[in-house]
Amino acid sequence: MHLHVLTINETTGVVSNTATGDVLSELEMINGDTNLVNAHIVRNVLSETPVDKNLSSATALRCTIESARREGAGSDLWGFQDVINQGYDAALTENLATGYITWAMSLNDADLTTALSTTEESVAGFIEWTYVDANGHPKTVAQLPVTIFAQLDSGAAGTPPPASPTYYTATEMDALIATIDQVPPTYLEMARRVGLVKRAAYYIYPSGSGTSSSVLTGTGYISYLYETVSGATTPGTDAGGYFQTFDTGTSTNNEATFGISHYYYHTLPTANFFYMVRFGLSDLTNVRFFAGVTKYGTYNNTIDSDDYANDHCGITFSTARPDTNFQFVTRNAAQTLVDTGVAPDAAKIYDLEIEFSSAGASCRMRLSEVDGTILKADTTITTNLPTLAMDPTMGIRTLTTAAAGFRFYRAEMWI
Repeated sequence: MHLHVLTINETTGVVSNTATGDVLSELEMINGDTNLVNAHIVRNVLSETPVDKNLSSATALRCTIESARREGAGSDLWGFQDVINQGYDAALTENLATGYITWAMSLNDADLTTALSTTEESVAGFIEWTYVDANGHPKTVAQLPVTIFAQLDSGAAGTPPPASPTYYTATEMDALIATIDQVPPTYLEMARRVGLVKRAAYYIYPSGSGTSSSVLTGTGYISYLYETVSGATTPGTDAGGYFQTFDTGTSTNNEATFGISHYYYHTLPTANFFYMVRFGLSDLTNVRFFAGVTKYGTYNNTIDSDDYANDHCGITFSTARPDTNFQFVTRNAAQTLVDTGVAPDAAKIYDLEIEFSSAGASCRMRLSEVDGTILKADTTITTNLPTLAMDPTMGIRTLTTAAAGFRFYRAEMWI
């Protein structure tokens, strides 16, 4: 049995070793063994000192190991939820009122066994802690990379090395490593890199369920949240999960937008922030659409024209330009457009990543499908980058009397 004693901060998403206080960049587990995950869930209030998270009214307390940081069929490697802990003494390991809960995870899943074949020593994944609150809203406590190793054998002697082994010089090894490193990083690999140096500023996601109209709900450092012409929050029937619909109505030049203000958290490009948003574009004819970040206080202006004058950065599609593909866009004194080569598809769900680096002097963008398929690989832009404090936003304008809309799934900001 392997015991993992963790302190998990729901506010910051930071996972640490309870005994040492060290912040963890990943967990390590063994396939075929029982891994006892004992977690103390805490949260930040007005003070900086974390306090116990009361989970008494929470349901579906889940610890899930996924093959990648994605939702959807086929992504789970192994997951288990049970407040009784498969017979382990709940009185000793749990106190939901003070945030203590334990999961007993017996890692012997068939998918893992297949992955951990004779050619694989380990499998990289993502471990996620979630629950449903008293209002029925799904909550993510934290996510962390996890490496699962094959269980050691009985200790039989291995095959001796060949009589004439192959040797590589340092130069040859460098060349070999360089060819391996040319593979674009996965979302999980990118998340690992981001998670080591950044902290979650906030998440934005649809609240509620069913078909009743609902506002967006945020966690973290959010001053204001705006939305116009929003529709119902709808249970997801696909890998994207819950989503909220936004619809312009049938008047020409009507807009449907949402945005938030978080100026006091200083999300300047020079802070090298990372932003991810998941969306679907429902209508593709006679529309102007934008998703990304824009100058503080101008969330509903980015779709006023094809070359909106204020600072912004993200992805755009306008039939008035006219576009046939999504365009990566940055704007400061002038506009920079990069054709992604990806034609919008109303049936698809997209993930857009925006990450600034070099103190705001460089911006990386990537467009993927929700299943992890990379549609437009990492694209670095260094011209016409915004310099002002930025707000997340998404909006669509109908250029005729037909209604136009988009679907919002979630967004997250890391600083």
